[in-house]
Amino acid sequence: MCFKTFMAERDVLIDQLEAKEISKTEYVEANFTDFVEGVNPPSTKIQSVEDGIIAYHYYNTRAKKLMIEGNDCYYRDPYQAKQLHDSAHDQYMKKDAVTMAVVELMAYQQMEAYFVSLQSEDLNKELFEIVLNSYHRVIFHSKDKRLLNRLRKNEVFSEALQASKIDDYVNTKYCE
Repeated sequence: MCFKTFMAERDVLIDQLEAKEISKTEYVEANFTDFVEGVNPPSTKIQSVEDGIIAYHYYNTRAKKLMIEGNDCYYRDPYQAKQLHDSAHDQYMKKDAVTMAVVELMAYQQMEAYFVSLQSEDLNKELFEIVLNSYHRVIFHSKDKRLLNRLRKNEVFSEALQASKIDDYVNTKYCE
């Protein structure tokens, strides 16, 4: 899928989510159907920022879908839930590798990064946001300490806790 088409189709889903036409879970499901299901996994060794944005979206969506599935079967089958959550964490690691490649390709320019203020106290000062200012609606999230240290080293990271650019999304639980 070309980048322009990907971004246009992604924007449609974001618009539906922001208009509350679909829930956060439905948003993840639609992203999975549209961009992940039946698609070969992209390489984590990306050649362009645009390829990285698509790869980030792929791995992030796949991880979220696995987390939702794991949460759904947690009480019925804790063993399967753990397997699904472990698989999700593997996808998050690939997402973080792609994120690292993107920020390096961009030479730590045209971006801002900071910890996001969350309703979940467990994630405050752990989850951070990277906004790619030269791309419309491209926001990455991570908890990766190596990435955080690189952002700090390159003077991109602000230590001040800030509201997420997509605050409603990050502070809404799945199935709400």
